[in-house]
Amino acid sequence: MGFLIKKKYIIYKYDLSNINLKQAPITEALTEQKYNNDLLLRFLIRCIENSSFYSERLQVEGVFKDVPISWGNGIVTKDVFREQYSNFAQSSGHKYIENDNIITKKIKDWIPDLNNNIKPMINGIQTPSYKFPSIQKCKESINKELGHEWNWN
Repeated sequence: MGFLIKKKYIIYKYDLSNINLKQAPITEALTEQKYNNDLLLRFLIRCIENSSFYSERLQVEGVFKDVPISWGNGIVTKDVFREQYSNFAQSSGHKYIENDNIITKKIKDWIPDLNNNIKPMINGIQTPSYKFPSIQKCKESINKELGHEWNWN
């Protein structure tokens, strides 16, 4: 009987109208869970932290190394992005990645300002590409979507 009285006391004493039981509280643990469960988010964060979408294997001083290619104007072809994302996925133990439409949708979920309708001329051919906003804008978008400040390197 005492438990029911305490329960009613708590219910009547505290204003619970602004509590949404369907939404988890935004904490660092929730942010880490989102990060760990979303392979594309991990890839995007890695790209942003490295200021580079991809690397090229180049010979530097007689040794082959993966040399990051600068973020530059934020344009990366969809084929190159998909290839780099696929390599990242495989190195993380994933066999498959999503199709291009789902990848684009998921990127836009994290970075709404992404322009996915550009086709710059590359070697005389219009090439479907992504144009990402600035690195700072990408960081702000991801922080907003996470609901928590990411600890950027």
